Order: sequence, then structure tokens, then C-alpha cells
Amino acid sequence: TDMIYKTTGKYPAIRFGDLMLATEKDSITTDTEMNIAMDWASKDGIVGYMWHWAAPDDKREYYADQTDFDIKKAVTKENIAELSLEDIKKLQKDGKVSKECVAVVQDIDTVSEKLSTLRDEGIAVLWRPLHEAAGDPKYPGNAWFWWGSAGKDAYIQLWKLMYDKFTNE
Repeated sequence: TDMIYKTTGKYPAIRFGDLMLATEKDSITTDTEMNIAMDWASKDGIVGYMWHWAAPDDKREYYADQTDFDIKKAVTKENIAELSLEDIKKLQKDGKVSKECVAVVQDIDTVSEKLSTLRDEGIAVLWRPLHEAAGDPKYPGNAWFWWGSAGKDAYIQLWKLMYDKFTNE
């Protein structure tokens, strides 16, 4: 952004970042991102974030061909959007949801917590999660990212869960 300013004499209106490290053990980078966003907004800039979501498994990969995380196992017909993580873990213990479901909710809660720091400061965020789910339009069914790898139904369920948790919880 400084190079844009040096070249044009103006800063861009929108600064987009990526919360790709928000669910990793070391969240210092994400905390720094939140501070940068608050500074940007204080200068009347528009804040935007995308989320390259590492699959919530041991591999922590983004690309569909680099993880075997199964989104179909992560989504559920159970109405869990407004439940706490502890309540969802109880459902897992009762065999009503999978460990993949718990892992997805845990990641959603982590990112939601980070974004809530901006919400609490009154900062609106252009939010771009689960992007490019279809992958390469020239090759249907060739999803780039794990969240698009199991077809539209699982993707839609994941989207709705994320939306409901971010909006209602």
C-alpha cells in the first residue's frame, strides 16, 4: 500500500488481507493483522479479509489434492449453528456428529473470535471465506480447495453453518 501511495499519492480504499493463519497454533500473525485492520479503518479505509482455511486435520493443507479431509463427514443435519463447542462435543460423544464436524466448528469459532475484535471496534469487514469453491471453470469438478472438493451440497451446508455461527452466535 505504501508503494501505491508513493506512485499515485493516494492509498487504496480497500485493504484485503488473509486470515489463513488464524487457526494455527501461533496466532501472532493474525493478531498483527487485526491491528493493521484497526489502523486502516481509523484512516477511513475499508477492511476486507479472505480466509484460506487450512483443513481442520493434522495435515492443515488448503488444496483438495493435498488433504484427505472429508467435508461430507464434517457437515451434519443436526441444528448446531447456535450451540457452543462444548455442546457440539457432547453431540460427538453421543455419536450424533463427527470429529470432523467438531474440528470445523472449532476453526469457525477461532476465526469468529478474531473477527469479533474488529466488530467490537465498530469496524465492518468485507468477508470472503470459502472462495473459489468450484476451482477451475474449464474443468468442472476440479476443486482447488478442500471446501469445494465434495460437491455443492456439502459446500452449501458448510457455508450455511459458517454463516449462522458468525451471524447468530
